[in-house]
Amino acid sequence: EFYPDNIEFIPDNISIKKLKEEIEEIEREIYSMHDVNLLAEEEYKTLEKDYFEKIDAYKDLKESIDKLRESIRIMEERGKIQYIDFLELFKEELKNVSGFLMGGEIKIKPLDEKNILESELVIDVSPSGKKVRSVLLLSGGERSLFALTVLFALAKLSPSILFALDEVDAALDDANTLRFRSYVEKLSETSQVLIITHNKRTMEIASRVYGITMENGISKIYGIKFES
Repeated sequence: EFYPDNIEFIPDNISIKKLKEEIEEIEREIYSMHDVNLLAEEEYKTLEKDYFEKIDAYKDLKESIDKLRESIRIMEERGKIQYIDFLELFKEELKNVSGFLMGGEIKIKPLDEKNILESELVIDVSPSGKKVRSVLLLSGGERSLFALTVLFALAKLSPSILFALDEVDAALDDANTLRFRSYVEKLSETSQVLIITHNKRTMEIASRVYGITMENGISKIYGIKFES
């Protein structure tokens, strides 16, 4: 029989039978549980240590990511400043070279002012005596002059000891060829210029000329050095 030790009397509205059934059900649940894991405390400590190690590793990783993002932000800001400064110098050199080589005016600006580092550049060209228009609408000779203007402007900002030009004067008429070779002579004062060309007027300014001919199916190279 079941007699609770801490109850002196049982109210009439409580069933002893029901209480016994509930107690038996609780006992069955207890007995159905697995055996007590005596290593649970040690396993908990191991898991706890592993958990905090991962937390520390996560904090270190997050800190590294934050530092990397900050470094990228700083580099982007510096890059933006340097790019803007370079773009202004480039615009000035374009103006100088254009005035010497093709006349007219060249305007260049970023398409997206808010994202200047990744933005495309919009270029408008107004050759001498013509309205401002897209580069795509220029004639072959005008495109050649424009490309040479950009090249020579960059060469002024970032000098090199050697420039190799391949048939860049092919689309130029005589007047523009004279302008082109005048600038090449100016450029050759500080750099060596190698030009591949069929234009006789361009060849006239060369200090050395090399030609290739074929005899009996064999290519031969001939060189001529002009007196300075």
